[in-house]
Amino acid sequence: MFLVSCGKSPQNSSKQIDKKTMANIIAELQIVEAKVSRLNFQGVDSAKVAFNHYQEKIFKKYKIDSVTYGNNYRYYSEKPALFIEVYDDVVKILESKRDTVKTKK
Repeated sequence: MFLVSCGKSPQNSSKQIDKKTMANIIAELQIVEAKVSRLNFQGVDSAKVAFNHYQEKIFKKYKIDSVTYGNNYRYYSEKPALFIEVYDDVVKILESKRDTVKTKK
């Protein structure tokens, strides 16, 4: 496989995910990861299957696939300033969701 990175966009075969959407996807994946880890599956394989199921639902919601997500994740991670902005938004999203859950109790 031959990869070329010019620093402008993920890869020509993948669509570029904007920062806000990327932050939403990562936040949703973090929530799913936490939910799956709390299910106390007997084996790692069961947890992986559950996580992959939810991950695919998230990707379908945003009309992407794992390759597009991976390429975009790599794109942002290679640009530390952008990556920090994305993760700052992830933290805000997660804090907002946490606060919403606290007020419902």
